[in-house]
Amino acid sequence: DAFLRWFAEYARRVEARAYRVAPVMPNGPFDTTGVVLFPDADAGDDCRVAESITNGVRCRASSIYLPHHPSGFAYSIRLARTDGPPCQLKTRHWKIFDGSRTHDVIGEGVVGKFPVLTEGGWRDDEQVADLAEGFAAAVRRGEDRDGEFVYQSFSGPEGKSFGGELEFFPGSVAAPAGPPFKAVCPEFPLRVPAFIY
Repeated sequence: DAFLRWFAEYARRVEARAYRVAPVMPNGPFDTTGVVLFPDADAGDDCRVAESITNGVRCRASSIYLPHHPSGFAYSIRLARTDGPPCQLKTRHWKIFDGSRTHDVIGEGVVGKFPVLTEGGWRDDEQVADLAEGFAAAVRRGEDRDGEFVYQSFSGPEGKSFGGELEFFPGSVAAPAGPPFKAVCPEFPLRVPAFIY
């Protein structure tokens, strides 16, 4: 009976398009196409995706519980330019709430990436040297790619919710076409689900 309920819920989520076939490890060195378990659509209280559009940047975010990993949760942030000129990610400011207080995590880019978002795609700029040498010298121009920029990482075992904001420069950080602006990463839950896949 328990297996049947587990499988029926998995099938319901697949039918609701909460899960999708895509690279499990985006931007990896080899093909990792499979069923991505980060929710891509809402399919119940413990299977949700948060979404916001701020200053023409769409941010979709969700998490999965990892019972056998010391981090406890992994999260996925998907970014796309919905309108406006290209813009480049410069900094992130995450706010992770653990149930009693908020932990701030502030840093440059995300996992060494400084994507330039364009309508319909993004450019894969990445850090290749110390940022103290200057942004133009430290960040190499990358290849153009289609679709959303996808970033995945771990949040830690004690979280209850996660959110924050991202700072972008219109044009690029090295040659800005205007003042920097913020895009919201909507708060999303870090919750132990009823079913683990």
